[in-house]
Amino acid sequence: VMTENRSLTGTVDKDGGYTVPADISQQIIESIKELNSVRNLVKVVPKKAPTGSYVVRKGTAAKLYNLQEKEALRELKNMEFEEIAYNVKKFGGFIPAPNELLADSFLDFVAEIKAWLVESSLVTENEEVLYGAGGTTGIEGIITSGKYKTIAAPAVVDIAFLRKVKNMIKQGYRQNAKFIVNTQAFELLSNLEDKNGRGYLAVDPRNEDAYTLFGRPVEIYDEVKTDEVTNKTHILFGDFQRAYFMFDRQSFEIKATDVGGDAYITDQTLFRGIERFDGKVIDPEALVVVTDVVVAESETV
Repeated sequence: VMTENRSLTGTVDKDGGYTVPADISQQIIESIKELNSVRNLVKVVPKKAPTGSYVVRKGTAAKLYNLQEKEALRELKNMEFEEIAYNVKKFGGFIPAPNELLADSFLDFVAEIKAWLVESSLVTENEEVLYGAGGTTGIEGIITSGKYKTIAAPAVVDIAFLRKVKNMIKQGYRQNAKFIVNTQAFELLSNLEDKNGRGYLAVDPRNEDAYTLFGRPVEIYDEVKTDEVTNKTHILFGDFQRAYFMFDRQSFEIKATDVGGDAYITDQTLFRGIERFDGKVIDPEALVVVTDVVVAESETV
């Protein structure tokens, strides 16, 4: 049985509304991670404060000195640190629901709200982390930041060029690096063969949907766009966990009202969803962005 609740936040709420389960935020986050989400690609750093800084170590370690017995130790090259400032941004929207629908099955509609937020958040996070506009009000996007190493693809991408891309980052980063491509770029890589007609993409024997190139995973993210006019896209390669951090408030604010806005006169309940996060380039040396990758035109059905 649905019960109307005029105390959504523990105090009298003049707008009124309906109760939404408090633990739905974690359900949404777990559901997003089950999908093709950048949360599975970059490092997610939970943050409770809306603004702050995160200290990261920069540079590479120096060689230890070769010392004689009883020789005094000498000072090593000092570690370098950089303070990365974050300022979480707010993203949100609302969805109206006829009160007749809620009267029939409120719990079912809460499930629909959760599904809506999962899909909306997935699209938002993937788009912002890859293509965010940056600045004081936007997320710093991986592709749009301009901070990573870049290289323009030749007219015809071959295995020698891809090897060059791999070797553009240091060996230490390559250990946990992966290629990120969209479906069209994946098809391009799939068609690359050696002189004996064998494809360079290797299939993981434990998972027929998993592929590697030079021993590194190749993952498909169709959120990487292809320009419809030029048929050009990007290929990304690097250690994404070290290259980029997503600063996440780890919560989704969900409220409902049947009085506020025009809900009362339209006999509807308005459900509002808000999430907050920020994204920052952490190590520009850990990732390479390949630009101008020409792929085949998409087939229209």
